[in-house]
Amino acid sequence: MKLEELLTAARSEFSSGSYEEARRKYVEASKIAEKENDKRMLCIILGETGLTLSKLGKVREALNANEHAYKIAVEEKLKYSQAALLSNIGLNHAEQGMLEMAMSYYNRSLPLFKEMKHHSALAWTKYLIASAAIDLGNQATAIDALLESIAAYRKIGNEEKEKMAVKKLANAYFDSDVETLTDMHIHQEAGLCW
Repeated sequence: MKLEELLTAARSEFSSGSYEEARRKYVEASKIAEKENDKRMLCIILGETGLTLSKLGKVREALNANEHAYKIAVEEKLKYSQAALLSNIGLNHAEQGMLEMAMSYYNRSLPLFKEMKHHSALAWTKYLIASAAIDLGNQATAIDALLESIAAYRKIGNEEKEKMAVKKLANAYFDSDVETLTDMHIHQEAGLCW
């Protein structure tokens, strides 16, 4: 099978939830990319392998794949891949309960996404920041990140993700103190939520 065919097959397996089969195909594809010295493609494959390994619960292996892909992305100056991989590495840390480390990686990805004006990735990364902040008990950071996430999802017209972020925002407010609830009223009046 050619590299593109393998990658398409791996993505199809991933989409259908056949993660182990997707992993096998990604491993095979990575061997071809290495043999062809196609670093850009290897970076993409390793990043997608990392996502697949996360789905399989192999977080340490996922982290290794994402870190390897990130090194390639930096060497090859692949800005979007760098940002996405920083976010994925953060997610790997969050999956291991290392939330402050996760936040550090998420925050490193934000300037790159902002520079590229990639609103969808910005919204998702802000959502990840909020999730980690909630788990760390930092409701104020979570609320700020969720308001930004909601605004970005609204800007690009992704109603499903916007609703997901609004639900998390409601929970963050519910778990907050009275001062934060007053802030919610201010945001509501400003049209930033609900």
